[in-house]
Amino acid sequence: MRRFGAIRDPYDKKDFIKNIPIGSIPEEGSGLGKYLGRPYMQFVGSCTGESLNKAYEILRRKKLNHSEIDDRVPKTSPLFSYAMARKLSGWPDRDIGSSIRNAMLTSVKYGFIPEKEYSNGNDWKSLPDANDFSLANLSVMEAVERIPNDKDQFESVLRVLFIEKLPIVFGCELFTEFFEETRRDGIIRMPKPSSKSMGYHAMVFYEGDQKNENLMVINSHGNDGINGTYVMSREYQEKYVIDSWTFNKDLY
Repeated sequence: MRRFGAIRDPYDKKDFIKNIPIGSIPEEGSGLGKYLGRPYMQFVGSCTGESLNKAYEILRRKKLNHSEIDDRVPKTSPLFSYAMARKLSGWPDRDIGSSIRNAMLTSVKYGFIPEKEYSNGNDWKSLPDANDFSLANLSVMEAVERIPNDKDQFESVLRVLFIEKLPIVFGCELFTEFFEETRRDGIIRMPKPSSKSMGYHAMVFYEGDQKNENLMVINSHGNDGINGTYVMSREYQEKYVIDSWTFNKDLY
């Protein structure tokens, strides 16, 4: 049984062009995925919405040169983003996750809404109302960009993290080790031959270790690992990361 909500997305070369017009990107394909998250998200596949909002908060903190979330950087609603990602996917009433693509596109088409002001609160089933859309429209992003998933993907990720200084929302395949050793020490290990795939999950790259070729990861939910953060090796990233997206660097 798959426990996460990131859906594997088809390759489309149009995704790699900066400032992609929203109408030029085809709708997302099929797939299922769920995960066990925060108390109000039991069996909700909203890890893509969670990751998108974490990346947005990281971006805003950097822009303000402020390390902690305060009144200037309010926490935004992942359930609003998840609802809109489901709508773009064609299943607004079904809790079966979404692709990274459609989650990222919600930031361009709808924007972000402060969690405290979202009319549906912790209710994932209800769709936003007109006031929600008006509030979210104040935080619409101009463009998003897909990072090539090729032999140079690790260098591409480092370029975004170190040169463009942008967080990266990504999806990856996780295995049973993630619920065992990784939960305790924060190291995302290569799977053993006996490991079982647990499906695809969305998280955020926020820093990189160029010397040791590791990437620092923030999980989309929970505080396991090192206070909710993890270390992923280049080997794991190149083999099991299925999709990576970031905001357009000109917006930062």
